[in-house]
Amino acid sequence: MSRSLLVVAILLLLADAATAAPVPKDAPKFPDFYPTRVGTKWVYLRDNIDEVTEEITGAEERDGAIHLTVRVKVPRDGWENTLVVSKEGLFWGANGIFTIDQWMVRFPVKPGAAWEVHTPLQPGLLAQAGRRTVGEPETVVVPAGTYRAYPVVFAVGLENNRIPDQPKSYTYWYAPQVGMVKLKYPDGKRVLKSFTPGPRVIRFCPDLPARQTPLTSGSRCGRVGRLAPLGGLAPTIRENPMTRRTAAGVMAAVLLGCGGPVYAADVPSDPVEAALAAYCDKHHVKRDRLEPREMGLVPGAKVFRYELPAVPDKQPWRALPVRYAFVFVDGKSGKLTDFKRETYDDPKAGAYTALFEAMKRAGRTVKTEEEATAVLRDLMRLEMWLTSAAADPDRSVKAIKVHGRYRNRPNTFSGGSYGWAGGDDVGLEVDTDGHVTNLLGGHIR
Repeated sequence: MSRSLLVVAILLLLADAATAAPVPKDAPKFPDFYPTRVGTKWVYLRDNIDEVTEEITGAEERDGAIHLTVRVKVPRDGWENTLVVSKEGLFWGANGIFTIDQWMVRFPVKPGAAWEVHTPLQPGLLAQAGRRTVGEPETVVVPAGTYRAYPVVFAVGLENNRIPDQPKSYTYWYAPQVGMVKLKYPDGKRVLKSFTPGPRVIRFCPDLPARQTPLTSGSRCGRVGRLAPLGGLAPTIRENPMTRRTAAGVMAAVLLGCGGPVYAADVPSDPVEAALAAYCDKHHVKRDRLEPREMGLVPGAKVFRYELPAVPDKQPWRALPVRYAFVFVDGKSGKLTDFKRETYDDPKAGAYTALFEAMKRAGRTVKTEEEATAVLRDLMRLEMWLTSAAADPDRSVKAIKVHGRYRNRPNTFSGGSYGWAGGDDVGLEVDTDGHVTNLLGGHIR
């Protein structure tokens, strides 16, 4: 066998072994209630007015825990929080120059669990003390999506060692794999607008510690960096959020003792991106045309839309204007469902069946008028954008508010009159478990 073929064979074996390398036995493992990857980013909407951005900029494994540095940005200000994630829970160490010293969540997360917290007195900070209690998990709908989250209620007992004039409490909702998705405080609230998980670190030498420092950018594929020969430092890749670098190129540099930059091909690893890549290739759509949208219809799904060109017709009333196509992708499995209007007769009867099935798989139920209102508004937004990109559904759907049954039918919710001059009505049909089975609507005058 020639030397080149031998090298290729070895590379393939090592690449396969590298991607399947076991996690170090001493690597800390904690309940996944707060992400720890550098680059993880949360954007919150505060009181429906401005944004608060939090991003993990540093992560260090030390003493069986992961110590995080989180950069916080608010309008005209910013600071760094220090957090520690361990098997005991999520601990808030400092807020900028102030010491907090509070357990935000204790692991394992169990309804009814409670603990005392006390922030030390210090100039310039309202030092609060009290009790945190975990409640039963709830379905929480925020702009970023729908989550199953645990509420943690902080009942304030003391402020600067004095009893408050009025009872005061804060409620934090924590969702697995995401962290805090909602916060309600005495004079307002904060809700998650978007969440971006940080890139993974791939270890090719699992017995050596990983370095989570950003790598120098190179080509479109990303620069791996200068790698030492065997026996040197462990080659570590900080994975791009959208792609995974193949191991073969890295192992080639190690085997051959290459100290120069190495470039690897883009291979989608995120199931969402893999599904979108296949979809774009099939429908001849450029990936950058797909813009993300926030909809709470399918928990755990990512939603995208892109414009479709106008379709003329000999009969002007059958012509289609510029409108949107929508793509729903399950965040874990990558299962994709798309909706678009390609002819005047679309969408046909049962067009939303696939969407309702996806909602059911994700556990989305409608059992209250408030939940029905939220689902109906999202469905009507979808309906209007499928018809015209110029539509302004956010203003129109505010008129939808569920009250009672749709035309007195069983297992339905009525959204009331809707459309031009109130000439139509809308409603939802659900099964006995609360899963949506049909979008109802028709002329009422």
